[in-house]
Amino acid sequence: MTTRTRKANKAWPAVLERRTNLGIPAVAQARIDELHQLARDLLQAHEETLRFISRELHDNIVQVITAACTRLTLAGKEAVTDEVGRELALIRSELEKTLDDLRSLSRHVRPAPVDHIGLATVLETHADAFRERSGIPLRVELRTNSLNHLTHGQATAMFRIVQEALQNIEKHSAAKTASISLREDEGRLLLVITDDGRSFGANEVTEAQKHGRLGLFSMRERAEMLGGTMQIDARPGKGTTITAAVPLPAANGAKGGAQRNEKD
Repeated sequence: MTTRTRKANKAWPAVLERRTNLGIPAVAQARIDELHQLARDLLQAHEETLRFISRELHDNIVQVITAACTRLTLAGKEAVTDEVGRELALIRSELEKTLDDLRSLSRHVRPAPVDHIGLATVLETHADAFRERSGIPLRVELRTNSLNHLTHGQATAMFRIVQEALQNIEKHSAAKTASISLREDEGRLLLVITDDGRSFGANEVTEAQKHGRLGLFSMRERAEMLGGTMQIDARPGKGTTITAAVPLPAANGAKGGAQRNEKD
């Protein structure tokens, strides 16, 4: 966050930044540390819940509806009246739409395992869906060869940060353009997400927190779970930049020249 932003709004650091050396008693600091650990435990439990829901959707509900559609197709080929045939076709059509909705929900809740197909592929797929839903041009720029070497936890956390940021852009920013950039920087993976939308002020963050909307805080916790940091440069009326920097294993950072992949 820029110095200019801090001076413009004194409440800003208290709302959005993790401040240290506050001069508070050790017992209070210990309590704060416990709360941060609780937040991280809740995020991990959240991921486990999402994994369970996605598995149930795919392995049970989706399979049952798929079988029902097949049986309706077969039933429609039997000697039935035209009216019954039309009704069967209508039911099958409605079930197929429901099936598409469930598959979309499953992908949103739990994208394809990032440790199997790679974070780059998951990000590009998610970016395509974002463009289609929102109509906002989104530029994706990947300048690293380390994404496929991230651990499951690292890749999932980075994806969730992107997912939350794009959700905020889509729902609240009224942005005309947005971008995602991933690159290596001195042994770190640097993620930068920008938009030119309305952004937000400290008071809006406080109100969101009161109503249980903790997206910005969960993004920061995810970055810090990986030993990294996250900064927010929010300029009301001029856009928002979110920067997350997480350390890469030494072996990853030592690999050869970075690959570049850009997609509008």
